Amino acid sequence: MTHRMFEGFAVPQDGPLTEAEKGWIELLRVICFDGVPPPSLEPVQALRDALDHQRRLRERPGR
Repeated sequence: MTHRMFEGFAVPQDGPLTEAEKGWIELLRVICFDGVPPPSLEPVQALRDALDHQRRLRERPGR
């Protein structure tokens, strides 16, 4: 399987954006006051850490 690349990131699927993906884009616009900057290492790492934390919380026993 090959993936298209977009500025160094693998694009997991071709086709139109899903409603969930559109929601993430809108969220980025809101939290960045419509000035979404290009991805850079520090913000990408911070976002990844936050999402990993949420994933770990969901995977905890009893949830």
